Amino acid sequence: MLFYNGDLEIMAKPRLFIGSSVEGLPVARAIKAELDFDMDVTVWSQGVFKLSHSPLEDLSTVLENSDFASFVFLPEDKLEIRGEEKTTVRDNVVFELGLFYGKLGRDRVSYIMPRGYDLHLPSDLTGVTGGTFESPNTNMQASVGSYCEQIRMQVRMHKINFPATGRFGPNIFADGVSMLKEKCSFKANVPQGNELIIRISNIDKKTSYGYDVSSFGDWVVEPYDESKNEQLAKLIGPSNSDMCLRIHAEGNINIQAYEKDTPTPILSKNVLLIP
Repeated sequence: MLFYNGDLEIMAKPRLFIGSSVEGLPVARAIKAELDFDMDVTVWSQGVFKLSHSPLEDLSTVLENSDFASFVFLPEDKLEIRGEEKTTVRDNVVFELGLFYGKLGRDRVSYIMPRGYDLHLPSDLTGVTGGTFESPNTNMQASVGSYCEQIRMQVRMHKINFPATGRFGPNIFADGVSMLKEKCSFKANVPQGNELIIRISNIDKKTSYGYDVSSFGDWVVEPYDESKNEQLAKLIGPSNSDMCLRIHAEGNINIQAYEKDTPTPILSKNVLLIP
């Protein structure tokens, strides 16, 4: 899902998948309602599983199209361990969490469970972020509010961000920047495990710009591709490298920014360059 940020810039929302049992759907829907403004949220019941597909096939598709995942744990099953009966979570919900854990990593997957219940959880879940909600309650969305803030913190921790300015002037990626003169900063803060790909395209024929080689830092800049009229640059995290772009001749360019393995740009804007 895309949303507009000003007249020219388009940003992509992070994508969250919510898994649960049928009984956990009210909690899942409350999480979706609380996070809908911040994220592109899909609950498992919203057309994820197709009649003609196996669940694993559909889960594989969802895995490839999710940035974060949340799971609702409820005390629904009984398990006997060393002669002692334990209350536990539906095995398919734990299995799905494991799939997302393996694909997205520990810091992008979390679960929520009712407060005050002694649920038996697999020891492998140690380190996965867990939250709680009050059950029963009269306002489920309010009850999951603290947990949803934990998810927002997860997103902020992994989010690539673009400072307003850098060592060389205004940052070409910053909000509201649509015109630049003489020189500017090419700056991004990329967290560990993430990667930023910049695509400069639709470059006016009269436009001319270049980079100060001494300022490259961690940036990797590919040569201009005349056949596609584009140039690519890459920054692998963790890094906050600030590169200097110098403008030699006036013209318009289009800039798109992509996160690692994400086909939808996290930023898309047109910029006028003036020497």
